[in-house]
Amino acid sequence: MSKAVDIKDTGKYQLLPDLPVAEFEALKADIAERGVVVPIDIDEDGEILDGHTRFRAWRELNKNEPPPTIVHAGLEETDKRAFARKNNILRRHLTREQIRTLVAAQLKETPIWADNRIAKEIGVDGKTVENVRGELLSTSEIPKFDRLIGTDGKYRPAKQPRRRKADNTDNDNKGWFAGHDPKAVDALPDEVKLAFFKAGISKDTVIVMPTPLWNPASDFTDAQLREWERFADFLAGGCAKENDGVLDHIEWIWGKDFKTPDEWLGEEGEKFRAKWRMHQMPAAIRESWESFKLGAAESP
Repeated sequence: MSKAVDIKDTGKYQLLPDLPVAEFEALKADIAERGVVVPIDIDEDGEILDGHTRFRAWRELNKNEPPPTIVHAGLEETDKRAFARKNNILRRHLTREQIRTLVAAQLKETPIWADNRIAKEIGVDGKTVENVRGELLSTSEIPKFDRLIGTDGKYRPAKQPRRRKADNTDNDNKGWFAGHDPKAVDALPDEVKLAFFKAGISKDTVIVMPTPLWNPASDFTDAQLREWERFADFLAGGCAKENDGVLDHIEWIWGKDFKTPDEWLGEEGEKFRAKWRMHQMPAAIRESWESFKLGAAESP
């Protein structure tokens, strides 16, 4: 444990915007009642790696006792920032774009790291890193290397960007259509233009290509998808969440490989939250969910 006077809140590793005012006030009220439950992560010099918001709330409450801390000594600068990103991804309900922004920042700092190493370091899926790397390479925001450093510190050949063939015969599939007008291609979403670039397709080529959709639920059964839809209704109604917040929350849970709401609210979820030092789910939430499911099952 480190003394409170040793903590330095310079914001050096504050990689995301502050919490919305309402969420911060709720956190402060919780700390006022229970104290700082999740320790603040600092380096050997007292610099906060993760826990800026908790420390700010503790300081505003004028607490006498020092907050609990965990000291992470001997980390390189790149490792400290990777640690901060990982904890932001795991503990905050980030949107997909916020996660991709953190991945992009990591790639710009350590473009020589292999995708699987970055994925492990900051707690995201390797495919996400691969996709973001492709975007940054296409805009020359990071250099291209023939060999990358893996998690074991060894250099290995870099994966070559995957190329996809344009299909100009199936005009019935759902997707974007671009004709000979380059402006039509320029107007397409960035992810579609990136796919064109990777496939070596020029702007004056007539193409039909499926719209690239991010579908994390593609491996779910119909029954599981119906359960997630029911869970979304529960959050939007019983928990008074805004619709966008509900979708972001569920996408975040999917990213942690939970297949059903019961897994997330049950023992598996408790293990996950304990591992990452998150607040446990109140029993009242689980009880409300069970009642909601029962009511939904009895509805005509």
